[in-house]
Amino acid sequence: SGEAEYVNDIENLPNEVYGAFIVSTQGPAKSFTLDASEALKLPGVVALHTAKDVPGKNSYIFPMPSVGGVTDEPIYADKEVSCAGTPLGAIFAKTHALAHHAASLVKVTYHGVEEAQTDVRKIVESGDQSRLRLAAEKKADAVKTNVKHTIEGSHWFPTQYHFTMETQTCYSVPSEDGLDVYPATQTPSNIQDAISYALDIPHNSINVSVRRIGGGYGGKLLKSGITAVSCALAAHLLQRPVRVIMTLEENMEIVGKRPSLLSKYKVGVDENGVIQNLHVDYYEDDGVSQNDSSAGYTQYFMTSGIYDSSTWSINCYGVRTDLPSQTWCRAPASTEGISIVETIMEHIAHALKRDPTQVRMANRKQDDSPIPFLIEDLKKTSDYEKRAKAIENFNKTNRWRKRGISLVPMNYPFSYFGNYHSMVSVYADDGSVAVSHGCVEMGQGLNTKVAQVCAHVLGVDVQSVSIKPYYSIISPNVCPTGGSGGSESAVYATKIACEEIMRRLAPLKKENPKASWQEIITLAKAKHINLNASYMFTPSCDGKSYNIYGVAAIEVEVDILTGQHLILRADILEDTGVSLSPEVDIGQIEGAYVMGLGLYTSEELQYQDVTGRLLTNRTWNYKIPGAKDIPIDFRIVMRKNAPNPVGVLKSKATGEPPLCMSIGVVFAFRRALESARADAGLPDKHFEIDLPLTTERIWLYGGASAEQFQI
Repeated sequence: SGEAEYVNDIENLPNEVYGAFIVSTQGPAKSFTLDASEALKLPGVVALHTAKDVPGKNSYIFPMPSVGGVTDEPIYADKEVSCAGTPLGAIFAKTHALAHHAASLVKVTYHGVEEAQTDVRKIVESGDQSRLRLAAEKKADAVKTNVKHTIEGSHWFPTQYHFTMETQTCYSVPSEDGLDVYPATQTPSNIQDAISYALDIPHNSINVSVRRIGGGYGGKLLKSGITAVSCALAAHLLQRPVRVIMTLEENMEIVGKRPSLLSKYKVGVDENGVIQNLHVDYYEDDGVSQNDSSAGYTQYFMTSGIYDSSTWSINCYGVRTDLPSQTWCRAPASTEGISIVETIMEHIAHALKRDPTQVRMANRKQDDSPIPFLIEDLKKTSDYEKRAKAIENFNKTNRWRKRGISLVPMNYPFSYFGNYHSMVSVYADDGSVAVSHGCVEMGQGLNTKVAQVCAHVLGVDVQSVSIKPYYSIISPNVCPTGGSGGSESAVYATKIACEEIMRRLAPLKKENPKASWQEIITLAKAKHINLNASYMFTPSCDGKSYNIYGVAAIEVEVDILTGQHLILRADILEDTGVSLSPEVDIGQIEGAYVMGLGLYTSEELQYQDVTGRLLTNRTWNYKIPGAKDIPIDFRIVMRKNAPNPVGVLKSKATGEPPLCMSIGVVFAFRRALESARADAGLPDKHFEIDLPLTTERIWLYGGASAEQFQI
């Protein structure tokens, strides 16, 4: 009970200072100079830190090739400015407001400035091969020759900011053995690594603790090192407690986003829409480095889903743009990959005048996937066919309001990728239990699941279980929390640790079958039985890959005169196995799907053409979904009687897969707009949509013109 404490809620200490970044407003540039004289004159300003103040490696990236870390990214720019949004230094002062005011007074002079290249489409169109790299490729495994129709098109996938409740934040305090660091991060072990390399101090002098963070979505993986290393460096140099809290504007300008992507495709199909051959070239925005590039993974999700990809060939390119290094964002690569493939299926259906679901089923793998049954189940529970007919009639009788409906299936291949500890301690005097594990609670309900499973295994009330923060001494060398696997991994490690304690207590319980939990624990203490146990989850021993299935139907209504829209209803059937915590999982499904709706409809990032500076850096001009943007009627159903034989307690992950199905909102809009365009006299041909489908774009695609406005 009580308030949830985040990093910036930690009580202030005497002599504390705050940091604010000096952020480049343009780039790339060959060099730059700083004039901080006015800032340093201000009473209460303590220090200016730049690249020359870093005692070790000037990089917040740690050497971890499996996640990233291919290229060093400077804490502060040394000579060159790679792009707008690059930290050039930081001012430290006695208050947060003073630090930011002082940072704004620092004069920056840029030398050898070049025009920023921020748009993947323009780079691809220019033919500049120096900015392209082949990240992965897939060649067709089979040849089919019954080509009756050839279809060509392209698909633009938009970028997205990780809009978390808490911005990038860190608090560092000098201690007798080094530094106590409290970062808002999804990857505490790697923050310890990065601080060690940058400060040139041993890992055992860096004590990292994370109680919870205010949202992550992947934005607090590698990129949390920007704030954490800067903060730890200042605490180390000044020997004072230091807080660094990015403003929203700083966070949006400095930190990379979900990468945008351009795909070009050419597909040959037979008379039923079965793909005979498909060639896709896609170009994914890396930003200034490829550290967090998901370009190669996107191809994996394209070919590992529902459809037979034996005749597909794919070239995957990473594109170097003059933007901050792009990074993982909730359901990375899977969202992009499924978006590309489902767009192609829709295009085939339109070209052949066939039902999109029929085209999808004609192209599915011949396996034991439950997708066909899930589609039929959702169609029945959502009255899909009846509503589709009603929408057709509605559109015939309404010129300026149009509706559309779509159905998108999903097969999300899930794999574990990291090792995570859990330590369980039972206190003999009152029988209460404490758990510290190696994953990070970021709002996904991980700690709730851990507490529930711990209580279940030990046979105690969940109220007697307390989840403690992550501590680097308890959970060293752990992998980042992400990819939907953290909850299951922490739960599994906790379950095994609890089972070990129960194994030790078994002789006492056998001797005292009627004894209470408290009596057993008291006896255990008297007999010197160890009531502390730990376990490390590893994917090689404890986790097996599995598929997560889902189907989503969505209905929209569009005002053709204004471009405004309503999402009338969304139905999601999600395969969760045996849910560890149904209320938590339903919240995850809803949240992921709505995040996808924002990606495709309202969240638009715009950059200044010449300087590359982000123009949409606050909620005044970057619009996340609000109360009236979510489905009016939102129905979530978890698949019944489908335990996961290889999952933790027969469960499945839920944090990311639903986002992949949100592409359906684009197809529903397309149906509505096709009706409007037909009424406007436009030809019935496939039109490409520039995402996100903002109010302005919906109006433009509706085909309305002044000549049609008659009273």
